[in-house]
Amino acid sequence: MSKNSLSLNALDPIFNLATLVELYLAHNDIEGPISPSFAALENVQILDLEGNRITSIPHEISKIRRLRILLLGDNSLTDLPWQALETLDDLYQLDISTNKFSENLLPPSLDQVNIPSLSNLDVQCNFLTVLPSNLRLPSLTQFNASQNSITTSGTFFTTTSQLVHLSLAQNQLSVIPEGVVNLAHLRTLDVSNNLIEYVDPRLGLLHNLTSFQWMGNLIRQRGWGGLDTEAIKSSLRAKVDEATLTGVEEDFTGLNVDACKGECGGMLNLTGKLNETPLTQETISEHVHAAHFPVLSKIVLQKNKLVTVPIEVSLITSLTTLDLSKNYLKSNIFGERVTLDNLVHLDLSNNRIETLDDLISTLSAPQLKSLEVSFNSLTSLVPFRAHYPNLTTLYANFNQLTSLAPSDFEGLEIVQVNNNSINRLPPELGSVESLRILGVDGNTFRVPSRRIVDAGSAALLEWLRGR
Repeated sequence: MSKNSLSLNALDPIFNLATLVELYLAHNDIEGPISPSFAALENVQILDLEGNRITSIPHEISKIRRLRILLLGDNSLTDLPWQALETLDDLYQLDISTNKFSENLLPPSLDQVNIPSLSNLDVQCNFLTVLPSNLRLPSLTQFNASQNSITTSGTFFTTTSQLVHLSLAQNQLSVIPEGVVNLAHLRTLDVSNNLIEYVDPRLGLLHNLTSFQWMGNLIRQRGWGGLDTEAIKSSLRAKVDEATLTGVEEDFTGLNVDACKGECGGMLNLTGKLNETPLTQETISEHVHAAHFPVLSKIVLQKNKLVTVPIEVSLITSLTTLDLSKNYLKSNIFGERVTLDNLVHLDLSNNRIETLDDLISTLSAPQLKSLEVSFNSLTSLVPFRAHYPNLTTLYANFNQLTSLAPSDFEGLEIVQVNNNSINRLPPELGSVESLRILGVDGNTFRVPSRRIVDAGSAALLEWLRGR
């Protein structure tokens, strides 16, 4: 029932469907507190309420004992019934991004909360200043707390020993949080666009760390700009055995914090700000600090009610990532021909796009590798590789696709078209040799069976190729 105009009063009949296992109510007009009567959905395992104006979740959520995935992003929540969530033994994914949580995620007066099964927690785009020391998540593997105002993490990371992916980008951290250097399973760490001056050399001992994003801080380590993660780790390991860190500080010099304002280091974030800060050549120049960070590689223009992409974007010749999600873009995405020679990632999700014909006719992006067009109104796709020869990843979930053309997927490696209206999977998809991951869950086809789809991409592609 996502992307309709359902109000809170319209939900009562849905709350009476006690046999429901999955319920998707994202992007409706649900406003205010959720009624306790929704706890009658005792068999629900996936509950998606993203993109509404919900202000509170009742404690009765504890009665939905089989709940596994709870998606509450982009609402108006200021708190959660944490002690009720503590009783949900199967809860492994919780998304509360883009809400109104402020200061501490949990009230300091609350006794310790332990959610042992939670594996994925997303709290990005809130107003947090500290991470809670009274929240224990022993199974946490993915944690995203970017775009907050976090200055300290307390002892939060001392109890998250299973963390694999961690993002703390765009906060106010002055040091990498305590406990992070002991996360033996950590693979990706993003602390970009903070106020960090010094990196603990013990970070180099994290053998599984393959991606370390650090730009946009006050770090002035000589030579790091051209090094990959392994080389940086090697540089750090060389310092671990030194008796003292004498001489390390000479490689760090303080930048003018007021000049950076958290938006240097290759990223310009104008989420919801274009009305007060028009995108002009002068705006761009103000955020590119050539003396410190000569390359502006990412621009975020979320939530700006854009109906076309500002032509000024084409002035950023070094751009690798362009985020245009959560706007009002329709079919005329780019008003005129635009060339972005270095663009790698393009996010057009959560718009009103009905066709991609304008995209491929107006945007020249020879290096484009990843395209996100989920949560739009697409009824068909296009043969992407004919226009973007390096494209490997496509996300087109939650659209209005009714059929798939295998020729559209030639050369692609990852394709996600979950939650559309696809009534048939053509066996010819099995002949697209490049495909490694194919997501088709939540569609209307009956063949292949649910058992094959649930078994994963490898089993699905093997079944298609056998046909």
